Amino acid sequence: MALFMTCDYYFKVRVPIRFGDMNAYGMVNHDVFLTYLEIAQAGYWKNIANWEGYSQGIIISKQSIEYLRPLRASDMLYIYVKAHNLNHRSVNFSFQLVVMKGEKEVLCARAECECMFYDYQAGAVRSFPDFLRDKIRAFEGLS
Repeated sequence: MALFMTCDYYFKVRVPIRFGDMNAYGMVNHDVFLTYLEIAQAGYWKNIANWEGYSQGIIISKQSIEYLRPLRASDMLYIYVKAHNLNHRSVNFSFQLVVMKGEKEVLCARAECECMFYDYQAGAVRSFPDFLRDKIRAFEGLS
């Protein structure tokens, strides 16, 4: 059982596990993890950057997940989110998916993604606006 240290993750969100997320074996289907990551990332953008983009937004250019243990309907799932490698056109996110087992958090999965700022009207990748970069830097303690 992998225990997890959360010392350098400052954003945490609870994600409910729904009945429809289950497969025939009573475990969360592997593709649902992507939805969980999307929920966590949307929470990060809204709460940390106070931003919800509609004409411009964030697109995921790369994503990977390392599954460590199955999730079940009875699990209480939390996702830690951390932004890093922020530059003018992209930012990377690390995710740690944990469940509570008594008083301890048990690591279930790790994930990484690279995001780019996208202008839907122009149909092109753009530079991250300064206000978003500044908010992420301030929250994460990045220089």
